[in-house]
Amino acid sequence: MDKILDINDIKVEPYDEKVHGPMDGYDFSTLNAVDGCAVRGIISNVLGKRFDEPKQRNMALEAGDLCHKCFAVLRALTLDKEQVCKFMLQAVPTMTQETFESLLQKSSEQLTPVSKQMIFVDYILENGGFYDDEGDKKRTLANIRNTLLAYCSNFNDLVANEPVYKDEKGFVGIELPFDYVVSITYNERSIRNFRFIGKIDGLHVFKDGTMILHENKTASRLDDSWLGQWETSHQITGYCLIAQAITGKSCKKARVIGAQIPVPKMSGYAFRSERVDREIYCFENWARWVITMLDIIDCYKNCPHLAPMSTKNCCAYYSKCALLPLCVLSSDEKKEMIDQMIVDKWSPLDE
Repeated sequence: MDKILDINDIKVEPYDEKVHGPMDGYDFSTLNAVDGCAVRGIISNVLGKRFDEPKQRNMALEAGDLCHKCFAVLRALTLDKEQVCKFMLQAVPTMTQETFESLLQKSSEQLTPVSKQMIFVDYILENGGFYDDEGDKKRTLANIRNTLLAYCSNFNDLVANEPVYKDEKGFVGIELPFDYVVSITYNERSIRNFRFIGKIDGLHVFKDGTMILHENKTASRLDDSWLGQWETSHQITGYCLIAQAITGKSCKKARVIGAQIPVPKMSGYAFRSERVDREIYCFENWARWVITMLDIIDCYKNCPHLAPMSTKNCCAYYSKCALLPLCVLSSDEKKEMIDQMIVDKWSPLDE
């Protein structure tokens, strides 16, 4: 593993298998998982393996996904009918044209802006496939609706000053999947290439044309410690880099938008919008981190049973890691158990 002294250059270009050859794509979640624990990150994210047993619902991910579909539609509602239809169909593929026209008709009545938005939100909540789970009293449809209502109540003023980015060719900055090759030159001569994949929630723009990245987050709390993580998050930095590659415009400004599920009854934030801008040195720090994570992946992806454990995360957030039964075994026993796992790999490009 090289000592990374200097980051000399970072280049980004669209991935083309004919040009770059076959490359495994890594999203931020994968790199971050490896950073948290190499064992779990490589087995669950890099290799996409899990135990061959009934898959449990991940209510946090399901609720977050449902909200993100609504966030996309809310942004589309600031544009035109075609964009609204596009993102409504992504949220509810079974929606008919007749139903869509009915929703448009209802939203054209004399209603407040939030009431108009909630017509589309309610349709997604009712038809998006999410359902309550008896084991989770927080992430219910009723609570999610209240969260989205709070989001709508604050979103309109925000997007009025930072509208969705669109260009003369019809490109719109909502829910943007990306697939790029990042080439990092460091220590003068060394070059590291990796395929960076993911999805950007929103690209917005100020009145003077300056780009700003929007990243939506759902959370169980929106306190200062929640905010602090985004001030340094490598996700924000990496997405700013990709936003610049997509648009050809500088993008060092960013905003994280938090929506709490459920809405707090007493004190706290139901909605939080904060600037988390980046500087040049942030991209250098991001590049060092990426190279370090790639080194770990390359070292252990073919022998995950030997990957180092981060034992502080075995029971993080009061929840036992699903791989704990594996990690208490010997290396040989680990290898045998990993070989028996099934592949169930997810990619942001599959959606």
